Amino acid sequence: MKQLVILSVILTLLTSCSSVTVPQVGATVPCQIQSVEQVEQAVIAGLAAQNWQVISSSSHIVEARKTQAQMNAMVHIAYGYRGFSIEYFDSTNMNYDIGSDTIGLTYEKWVYRLMHAIEKTLKQEVAQSPPVKCYGEDTPR
Repeated sequence: MKQLVILSVILTLLTSCSSVTVPQVGATVPCQIQSVEQVEQAVIAGLAAQNWQVISSSSHIVEARKTQAQMNAMVHIAYGYRGFSIEYFDSTNMNYDIGSDTIGLTYEKWVYRLMHAIEKTLKQEVAQSPPVKCYGEDTPR
């Protein structure tokens, strides 16, 4: 039993130290979203839901930071009427290697969870809005 616990700890340490190419993620915005302000609100809500702190916000770009234990990551989120993207900006204790453009798996998890939180907020906004017909849905443009 003791050997199983030790093996489990070793595997956890190995996987937490693994690196991946720095993900550049984003998504399209549902066509029912009618304003860039709705996208901005979804970005801010997604950040809050995933415990990110907004550092600054300007026209179509939000800079945010997440800190957990001794790890810290900063991203820029560019957004517009039809989509958003999350781009790496800086990190501390996340095993970032500029030469190979790799980073620890924790950063990847944080960023994908953030992307999904923003998408979820956008979908909730669509569900609460009056129906809007999008081009390509049963009618030619």
